[in-house]
Amino acid sequence: MFNRKKIVLWLLATLSLGNFLVWQATSFFDGKLHIYFFNVGQGDAILIRTPNRQTILVDGGPDDAVIKLIDRYLPIWRREIDLVVATHPEADHITGLVDLLKLKRLKVDRILTLLTVKDTAISQEWTKQLSENDYNVDYASASSDYNFGSVSWDTLYPLNFADGNNVNDSAIVAQLIYQQYQLLLTADISSGTETIIDDIYGDALKSEILKVGHHGSKSSSAQNFLQLVRPKVAAISVGKNSYGHPADETLARLQNAGADIYRTDLDDTIEVIFADNGYIVKTNGQKEFYPQ
Repeated sequence: MFNRKKIVLWLLATLSLGNFLVWQATSFFDGKLHIYFFNVGQGDAILIRTPNRQTILVDGGPDDAVIKLIDRYLPIWRREIDLVVATHPEADHITGLVDLLKLKRLKVDRILTLLTVKDTAISQEWTKQLSENDYNVDYASASSDYNFGSVSWDTLYPLNFADGNNVNDSAIVAQLIYQQYQLLLTADISSGTETIIDDIYGDALKSEILKVGHHGSKSSSAQNFLQLVRPKVAAISVGKNSYGHPADETLARLQNAGADIYRTDLDDTIEVIFADNGYIVKTNGQKEFYPQ
């Protein structure tokens, strides 16, 4: 009787595990492009899952909270990041990445970062992690482009290997391209760098979704820039802060540009799911459909 009970319990546990793995396989990799703007407080952390089961992590936020978030949104059977992007060496963008590399819980295939190093402990620790471990490291320029099947990563800025005192305006700016859709990631650049990008790329900046620069700072998302991007969705990564982010004037410019505004401090993690006929923005259990 005891052995029969053990066998039944073992079968139930096996079935439960099997169901869990099937659920993970179908829910995590469903053949669609998923973008997650993580709620990490005052900082940036963006996870991208491609239809081809590849993953991109853009920045890591101001602490190790990103690690638990990644655990939630990646399956247990694929603990791998194909591309980690550190847009610039500020603490609110790379602290979580440093923790991620130190823990070594995930395999990291390639890292895209700036040549610029800031004179801070966290920036130096980031450089130390890169130099002491056997990572494939690319230093960003406009030629730093990657293909992930149907998804392309096109680095727009810096034009050459950046080096300078203002790391915000040297930050990596990229456009993610999938079918007829574009997502523009602007890190912490200000209107000065936006103007440079405007002059170089012009109408090619047009993107359905904009990751708003510098947490919605008043010095970012200038009117001329927004007129070129023409975003339908503006995602602001922001938390409690003393800087006034996001600024009222920036929110007004985004609204005047016709963008629907989503904020991680109000909406928690923002998920965008792309389909053939449009895309869905999910926040706090709510869904908004944007048709093609």
